[in-house]
This record gives sequence, C-alpha cells and structure tokens, in this order.
Amino acid sequence: MAIRRIMMMLLAVFTVCLAGCYNGKETDDVAYTVIIGVDQAEGGKEKVTYQIVVPKGLSGGDGGSGEQPKGPWLIESLIVPTPADSRMILKSIMSRTPQFSHIVGFIVSEEVARRGIGRNMSYFTNSREFRGSMFVIVVKGSAEEYIKRNSPTLEATLTEFYEEFLASSSESSYFLRATFQDFYVRLKNSGGSPYAVYSSINPMTGEDKPAGVRTPEQKGSPYLAGGIPRTGTENPIDFAGLAVFRGDKMVGVLNSDETRAVALLQGSFSRGNMGVVDPLAEEETVSLGIRSESKPKITAELDGVRPVFNVEVGLEADILGINSGIHYESSKYRGILERQASDLIAGQIRNMIRHTQELGTDPVGFGLYLRPEFRTTGEMEKSDMTALYQAADIRVHVSLRIRRTGLIWRTMPQL
Repeated sequence: MAIRRIMMMLLAVFTVCLAGCYNGKETDDVAYTVIIGVDQAEGGKEKVTYQIVVPKGLSGGDGGSGEQPKGPWLIESLIVPTPADSRMILKSIMSRTPQFSHIVGFIVSEEVARRGIGRNMSYFTNSREFRGSMFVIVVKGSAEEYIKRNSPTLEATLTEFYEEFLASSSESSYFLRATFQDFYVRLKNSGGSPYAVYSSINPMTGEDKPAGVRTPEQKGSPYLAGGIPRTGTENPIDFAGLAVFRGDKMVGVLNSDETRAVALLQGSFSRGNMGVVDPLAEEETVSLGIRSESKPKITAELDGVRPVFNVEVGLEADILGINSGIHYESSKYRGILERQASDLIAGQIRNMIRHTQELGTDPVGFGLYLRPEFRTTGEMEKSDMTALYQAADIRVHVSLRIRRTGLIWRTMPQL
C-alpha cells in the first residue's frame, strides 16, 4: 500500500510538472523571421539582414491600436563579427524575441559566396532553430538590396513566393531549387559538389543580355538572372541559372541552358519548351514541348587514372508550332526534326560538362557513379575527386522521340 501511495504521489507531481509549456511564448511575444541575408562588410565583418513578418501588416488591420501598419514586414540590417552576435543584437533593438524556425530563405551576396560560406553553414547546422528546408540563394550584388526590392504581387506572403516559385523549378529547369540540407549533404559528400539557386534584380529596361553562346540548332539564347529582357510592373526578381561551388566557395555560375542540362542528368527535369532551328528552313523555328521519357542512364569505369562515363538521355517531345509549314508530322520528315532536337540537347549537355570541368565542380554528381570502382569509402574519400572529374571522358547520347503532333494533323504552308 505504501508503495502504491508513493507512486500515486509521484504521478500527481509529474502530471503537474508536465502540464503547460514553460518555455513557450505567445504569438504576440515573438518576431517571426522569414528571410536572412548576408553581405560582406569592412574589417572582416558581415552585414546580416533580417526580414521579419508584421502580423498586423498581413491582416491589414491595426490590431486595435488605431495606427495603420507600415507594411507586411520589416527589414533590419546589422553589422556584426559573427552570425551568433547578430541574434543577440537583434533582440536588443526590438521588444519581441526573434524566432528563426520559420526562415524560408538564406540569401548571400555573390561576394560572400566566393569568399566561402562555411562559417555560416556551421552556425546553422548546430542550431536547432534553423530548418534544413530553407533555400540557399546566391544573388548578384547586395543581399540587403535584393531583400528590400523583392515585393511579390501575386502571393500573399514571402513564404508562399519562395516556396511556390522554387517548387515549380522543374517546369523549365532554367533554375534549380537548392535547400540547406541538400547543400550541406553535398558539401560533406565526396561524390558531388554543392550548388545554390542564382537570382538577381532585373533592371526592367528590356535590354537583352544573353549569358552564353547558342548551339547551331538553337533559336533562343541562354540567360542568367538579371539579364532577361523584360519590362512591366511585376516584381523585378529573376531566378535563372545555378551558382556552383567547390567546397564551400562559389567558383562560377551556369546559365539557364547549362542548368537545364544538370537537371536532365540528375533526373529532376520534368518538362519544358524550346525553339529549334528548322532543319529544312534555317530562318524559321519549330517549337517543341519536351519531357523526360525515363531517368538518365549513367555508367562509369575507372580506366587507369581517367574515369570514363557513358550517359544516355531519353526524351519525348510534342510539336507545338511549325513556322515554315513543313509537314514534320509525317514519318518522312519527323526523323529529321528528332535528330535536330537531339543534337541541340546533347550540345547543351556537353557545354555544361566542359564548363564545369574547367571550374572543377561536379553539380551533377558524376563522382557517385565511381563508388563501385573503389574498394572502400575511405579510399574514395582520399582520392582527388575534383581532378578525376576534370580528367574524365564523358560520352553523351541523347535520344528524342516525337510522340504527339498537337491538334494539327498535317501542317500546310502559309498562303
């Protein structure tokens, strides 16, 4: 009986102790941060920019205070020696407690990315507040200015803007989503290189700034964020291209065509459109909708000190438009158009491989296919995977089949 009474008393004490949230805070006591940006500052310091949600601004009300909200968020920039210092200083300038578990984007300037973001990654990795799902974005110019200029018009919140925008990257693959978790895993994995989303502020002047040379079969030009010819009243933020890293340091940028080539070899490409030079009327264009037929097949072998990779990419296409009026729907001409489109994609993939080998970075992850060639993981980690990738012979074969011809069964010349 005595033991039972003691157990009942302990249970009662534990019930009281477990009730409630002693470390919890009311919503009105917390400042929800959704974006964090990092710029280089003088003296080896960093300028850290926080974008914080203003609940009253989102709802459009005054919260009973009689004052109209200034906007849906506020922006604060601090110059600090370390990321940890910025957290404490941020608390000293606002009444609410900063909360970082809702951050959707980690934005760094290209200057900081080229210097290396290892110390920032270390802080985020060890802190339980930061989520691995937040996007890693490299911007041309100032991260602070980028954050200030980003004003979505179609989405209600910044979180929706980044999540919906980057979640749709597979629709064209001109840019790829990259989360903190993905970046960190690739940073610690010897079989591939990290990469980040590349973005910029567009001047909105309509000026055309191509970011690379077109293949002979290609009509449209490749672009980088900030160089897309556009005007209008929409948000001036562009996403196009891929920031590629060697270790924690950015070493270059891939344009939109090269980025799509990475997606094709990773198997993350879903669908997209492209304009092909008409093989029988070079001044005209054939528009195609392309999609992956299957995952790419990549085999590897280590021939002495030079890896050899064989890459097979299978694609399907639909005819969207034929300006010349040539009857490419027929079996007589269809094969000609299929070869033209296949050569275009293969050329873009080879351009990407050549560029990344020059930079010494492997965003596709070719090194992962070399694992069977090593006896142990330790042996692979001791190998210079960058040198192996730069010396690799990568043979690419693209097979594209036109499956559908659209609503027009037989294209006729224009009268």
